[in-house]
Amino acid sequence: MVDPFQGTWNVDLTSKESRIWDAEKETYVADNIGSEITKMKIENGVQEYEVLYGQNPTLRMGYTSRYDSTDWAPYTVRGIEGVPEQDQERAAIEFRERTKSPYPFAIGKPIQYVRTIKVDERTHYRISKDVNGQADFILMRRMDESQDTYVATLIDVSGRILIVRRFRRVQ
Repeated sequence: MVDPFQGTWNVDLTSKESRIWDAEKETYVADNIGSEITKMKIENGVQEYEVLYGQNPTLRMGYTSRYDSTDWAPYTVRGIEGVPEQDQERAAIEFRERTKSPYPFAIGKPIQYVRTIKVDERTHYRISKDVNGQADFILMRRMDESQDTYVATLIDVSGRILIVRRFRRVQ
């Protein structure tokens, strides 16, 4: 049986569910990521995950993690697309500032370490710690019964929901 999360997914920023917590305004605001395309390949309980994240530039990041393993997998920046090689460091800094992200986005370096937990066919979690070994986030992915969409909910260590994004199957 093919894992229902296997495939290519595109964030639906027009969905009423998609939102991001703005700590300065202390409220949820529209998500300005611009684009997020995820690709998941799952075989024999191993999830290969790659994301094309953002626009101008687009960060290519990913990890390979076995469901329910106690091993931490590096979630690594694999490339920065849409800018010349000599401008990638500057583009990563600007992207970080624009998105208010805590991560440096350095090519070839992990931004986090993750574990994935499969609860059932439609639900899995990604638990993360930062590069210093401290708890970071929990991400829950919950597939709709149609298996054409799922919602990803990112929760911080204090239990606050930071990001909610609906993804639609592309293929």
